[in-house]
Amino acid sequence: MAFRHLLAASITMMAALPAQATVTVYTDKTSFLTAAVNPASDTFDDLLRFAGYGKTLTRSAGGYTYTATADFFLFGASLGSPIDKWLQGASSIITLNGFSPGISSFAGNFFNDDGSDTFLPGGDIRIVVTDSTGSFTQLITNATVDGFFGFVSDGIISQITVKSIAGSTGILGEPAINNLTLGAIRAVDSVPEPAAWAMLLTGFGMLGCAGRARRGSEQTVRA
Repeated sequence: MAFRHLLAASITMMAALPAQATVTVYTDKTSFLTAAVNPASDTFDDLLRFAGYGKTLTRSAGGYTYTATADFFLFGASLGSPIDKWLQGASSIITLNGFSPGISSFAGNFFNDDGSDTFLPGGDIRIVVTDSTGSFTQLITNATVDGFFGFVSDGIISQITVKSIAGSTGILGEPAINNLTLGAIRAVDSVPEPAAWAMLLTGFGMLGCAGRARRGSEQTVRA
């Protein structure tokens, strides 16, 4: 009976092992939109240029909602003709959280503003994604207005931080986000981790050995 208890314990421990979260980074928008589920975007085009919106702002991307927060205040900024507006934080970091349930992917343009409604070249952006199993960090060097970055996780995202980093110019800008896209959780099959497979196979191996030993014992008795 001992081998049965061992097998049961192996299966129980396998079930208890957590799946490791994986975050895939995309720099191609088409590939991201193919991987994301039901993506929807917030273009920020409704924001007023130079208008302050306080420290916290509740936004929507299609049917999804989220909250953006900055240390001092958030405001609208714009560039070009026709005007393309974005969300800027009067601080070194913008925090996104309070997402609708089941968000597992996001994307957009992440860059630096000089604080006066103008793109600041040469700056870096650090993005930290926190999901249901941990965190993931991506550094975007020499971030540009039209540079695209997308992230797809197999966990549920609870928070995203977008932080300005002084890049090659040594000048610290303010973080800016444009065309923020959110997507839902993907339905994925539960695949055991390698350690879980090893544990399960060990249990089956012991079961086989015990079975052979039992048959040998029965043959000895009959003889």
